Amino acid sequence: MRALLLPLLLLICCGTAQAAKGAHGSAAHHRTHWHRVGRAEGATLYLDRASIARLEQGRRAWTLRSFRRPQNTPGGKPFRSIKAQHVYVCGARSAILQAQIYYPEAMGRGEPVENYRFEQFSPEAIAPGSPYAAALAAVCRRR
Repeated sequence: MRALLLPLLLLICCGTAQAAKGAHGSAAHHRTHWHRVGRAEGATLYLDRASIARLEQGRRAWTLRSFRRPQNTPGGKPFRSIKAQHVYVCGARSAILQAQIYYPEAMGRGEPVENYRFEQFSPEAIAPGSPYAAALAAVCRRR
């Protein structure tokens, strides 16, 4: 009986540690469920609705853009998907990029190949009818 106790405890502890790892590579308080918001230019854009948070200047949320064909990161490495965190300024219909994580496989799978955090980034206008306009609408209508 004691011989089985240690492997069982290790299995429980390791399983709990893996389950606590979030969709964005760190400990998370929620499980990510990606909701498709649009398609364009050989890619599909998804929104993590559970990541939407109110801020003084707008709302912050994570998106996932999954490409059909490999792309290249700013550093020249191939990737198939990118998770990005934006602050959406609802009234101005713009977004401020805060972070990007590039993945080698579709839907944010695999070990990240590049990772960027931005401290000061200018707001970018969101083009009407684009997948990002659909993400903006979904983020801004959440109460």
